[in-house]
Amino acid sequence: STTVINILLDATGMSQGELVEMMSLAWDSKGNLCMWAPARALQKLEQHILCRAYWLCIFAVNEHYAICGDCWKCRPSTSEELRADLCRCGEKKHNPCFCGAEKYKPGDALYEIDKFEGVVGLMSSLIVSLDSALASLTRIWVVAEIAEASGSKPVVFQAGQGLSWEVQEKLRRGDPVVPPVAD
Repeated sequence: STTVINILLDATGMSQGELVEMMSLAWDSKGNLCMWAPARALQKLEQHILCRAYWLCIFAVNEHYAICGDCWKCRPSTSEELRADLCRCGEKKHNPCFCGAEKYKPGDALYEIDKFEGVVGLMSSLIVSLDSALASLTRIWVVAEIAEASGSKPVVFQAGQGLSWEVQEKLRRGDPVVPPVAD
């Protein structure tokens, strides 16, 4: 996976070519770098590399406990209101979801969104795992993490799979590669 490759590039300090050679990585039919035998490949790494800790936001915050099915205007409070297409105020929801998970408020131990500042405070740097199309930069959580960390930590962008031809062309022309956050 892109994230695993990017973590390995960061942890080892190797170039993509060195990592490919050492870890027996190969390119799949879509041009993505793949680790065909991850357990065997990981045995080649030194212990201090294997002991490095990485916080993966994709696994760390359950948005279903906080904001899915929410209305930004009137804040639904019951499971029925959270599952409905329209909110009690009549507005269409900005983040529709029908999971019906119980929602928690800021300050509650299970409300994970307000814990991010503390997590960033514990990190020595932020590694942003980029896919070849830079789609990861379209996620508001990723942008928020970059903004939070950039004030006090190094932010490192890893694109182990390289950038797609389309992204490279946009960069050459000076065109935006992702939509503005406002959109």
